[in-house]
Amino acid sequence: MKKFLLLIILISLFCFFKENVANGTQIFATPNATTETPQEETIKSLQKKIDDVIPQINLSARSEQTKTAQIYGITLEELQIKTNKLRDLQITYQQHKTTLEKNKTLLLEIQTMKETVRVRFAPSPTGIPHIGNTRTALFNWLFARQNGGQFIVRFEDTDRKRYRPEAEEKILEILEFLGLNWDEGPKVGGPCGPYFQSQRLELYRQTAEELVQKGVAYYCFCSPQRLESLRKDQKEREQIPRYDRHCLSLSKK
Repeated sequence: MKKFLLLIILISLFCFFKENVANGTQIFATPNATTETPQEETIKSLQKKIDDVIPQINLSARSEQTKTAQIYGITLEELQIKTNKLRDLQITYQQHKTTLEKNKTLLLEIQTMKETVRVRFAPSPTGIPHIGNTRTALFNWLFARQNGGQFIVRFEDTDRKRYRPEAEEKILEILEFLGLNWDEGPKVGGPCGPYFQSQRLELYRQTAEELVQKGVAYYCFCSPQRLESLRKDQKEREQIPRYDRHCLSLSKK
């Protein structure tokens, strides 16, 4: 009778997990950071059943397992397969439990970060901004204000061929018209300036030199023509355009 109950629990757990995993159901959802969720209670309940069933099945003699399998019309191999699958599900459960704990920690971190939220609107002054630019600025501004954070404006003005000075003023004019005031950026300044990428090139150059010195970056001596030819060839082959590390082994000398 005891083995009958153990087998029923085993098969029930197997069917439960198989159905939910096959349907993509999120059995273990992200919990509230401070209270125990129903999912956590379910996890504990399932863990207890698994811990009760597996040791007893392992301790049962092979002949006894054979008899149990014959009673319910399954082979010993089928019983072993179900046992192995249950072990796999136990591993999956442990992984979900680990993820659950990480999510709880992350949730607490997010709650403490609300006071230090910083979002950036980075328009390129190459023309009059379109509705997509304005929408991005609006969403960033709303997110910053909702979380007591800061809204920063910094121009991505490194495309000097398409750069239009009047576009900068027009972008700021639109933000002011919509009431999207910025906490740091052009006109208002701030502790993390300059707020024009073209004025930050020396900072980036110093950082790039440090990366080269550490051996985690290298110089590229390819001409624009070669890079364009490489990109065109990759597109014709339906490949993702990327650098082919042609200069990886070359020195600056």
